[in-house]
Amino acid sequence: DDPLVLVPDPEMVRWVEDAMDSLDQGHSSRRVAAWLVEKTNQKISHQGIINIWERHRGKGTAKPSKRIKQLAKKRKQTAPEIQAEKQTIFKGLSGLVVVFFMTDNELVKLVWEVMVLKRRFEDDPYSLSEKQIKLLKDQETQTFERYFARYKDLLEIDTFS
Repeated sequence: DDPLVLVPDPEMVRWVEDAMDSLDQGHSSRRVAAWLVEKTNQKISHQGIINIWERHRGKGTAKPSKRIKQLAKKRKQTAPEIQAEKQTIFKGLSGLVVVFFMTDNELVKLVWEVMVLKRRFEDDPYSLSEKQIKLLKDQETQTFERYFARYKDLLEIDTFS
């Protein structure tokens, strides 16, 4: 009778357990969320489903999913060596091959930062520094890779402000 006490709905618990089983079997979280909304008439996002799954069947829980072990094993088998993991950019300069190493995180950050700088340039070109404009120019002319070390400090700026 206490309004602060939550009482689980057995019907809803059954549907959520079925949804968790579907995730364990490898089904998409978006499809599972859509299926659960259809069955229960309660809104839930795919991220909400993922959060519930991680809380109840993720690593370190009392009932961890077997899928976690399967994915870890697969990741271990397909994971490249540390050196091979690095992305290599080759550029020919006067018959010489120059090799630059960028980690996956640096490469992803580079792509996103350049995209954000381009958007800022389109919206308000005067808000960019001279160095940022040079970075965009060099990126357009494909010389960016040669000067990656020079621009590395620009990747530390907050371009989302």
